[in-house]
Parts: sequence; C-alpha cells; structure tokens
Amino acid sequence: ETQMQKTAESEVVIDVKENQPPKCELDVKESSSSWRANANCKDPDGRISRHHWFVNDEKQGLSGSVITISKRTYPQAPHIVLTATDDAGADSEPVEW
Repeated sequence: ETQMQKTAESEVVIDVKENQPPKCELDVKESSSSWRANANCKDPDGRISRHHWFVNDEKQGLSGSVITISKRTYPQAPHIVLTATDDAGADSEPVEW
C-alpha cells in the first residue's frame, strides 16, 4: 500500500516448456596408431554439460567431446557408445560405432 492508500496487483504468466534432450552423432576416424572419436551433440534448448563414452562396454573417465583410442590398447576396431547430458540433466539416446 502506498502513501496515497492505493494498492496494485499484477500477474505474470510464464510459459514453461518441457526440456528437450540432446541429440548426438558420432564421427570416428582411423589412423595408423589410433581411432579418434568426435561427438557432435546439440541441445535445442540449452547446452551440453557432459559426454559419456563407453569403449567395448567399459565406461571411460572422459567427459569431453573427443576421445582418442590407442590401437595398442584395442588392436581391433572397438565398439564405441556415446551419450550426452544437457544442462537440465536430460540424456541423449545412445549412438554407436
């Protein structure tokens, strides 16, 4: 209430949209000594906060968008699975190579 005995009310409508999960593509290049996997992940309503890498079903301790896999460790082409998590906690569908 003001000094003039006036009061006011206001209403604000906020349209909250459901979080959209990220979508990923995986690009793998082979060299003479390694495989280099590049994650191309996009989040339509935010940003990517973490990448999750699995090589031959083993979770890797890396969260960046690129990993290099040594042929000394994996002499045969490895099975690579990638997912990403966005800044709201939604996970992408896994992509495989």
